[in-house]
Amino acid sequence: MTKIFKSLLVILMFSGSLFSSTLSVKAETNSAGDKLTIDPLVSGIHYISGNQQPGAASYAIYVNGRYIQQVPAPLSGRYTTKTLYTNPLSLNAGDVVEVIARTEGDGVYVPFKEIGSAKTTVTQGVVAPLPEPGTDFSIDPLISGIHYISGNQLPGAASYAIYVNGRYIQQVPAPLSDRYTTKTLYTKPLSLNAGDVVKVVARTEGDGVYVPFKEIASVERMVQ
Repeated sequence: MTKIFKSLLVILMFSGSLFSSTLSVKAETNSAGDKLTIDPLVSGIHYISGNQQPGAASYAIYVNGRYIQQVPAPLSGRYTTKTLYTNPLSLNAGDVVEVIARTEGDGVYVPFKEIGSAKTTVTQGVVAPLPEPGTDFSIDPLISGIHYISGNQLPGAASYAIYVNGRYIQQVPAPLSDRYTTKTLYTKPLSLNAGDVVKVVARTEGDGVYVPFKEIASVERMVQ
């Protein structure tokens, strides 16, 4: 009888230890998911995003130790600087990005309280091939993973309409230089995959409504 009691006691102790370990692992997993994070960053993108810090009212963004902007905490479980009320960012390989979670405050009468932070380094994104020689209206070689399109301008063009697989994406104004690019602070980064067909249409001035655009030339190129 004593042996049976001792055996039952050992089984109960082992089960309790196993149950406790299971709870501990779950707790660690859940707490890891609640921490403030920054999604991987590569050069060429214009925004920062990641998982929120519970209890945060806003997030302060720093690049290389310099304060850039603040974004409010959204209702979802993730924050982003990609909003209508914040400026796009210009991130280069090697830049150190820090996001600090804050409680409510104005920084003057009601001080912010920092409740969490995350830091990461921007890595080098896909580097586009060098432009081909020549001055004719063109699209530079494209490879999967780059976030922008560039090429030689067409004389007389006021803007360039960008299409990917036949779908209009965005318009960029003709710059003063002899080359155009979608890599500006005012245009969204592109997501290009191998096999995509990119078309750039050169236009004269217009608004597309009262003053119609006049298409004067176009070029196409496939993403490799």
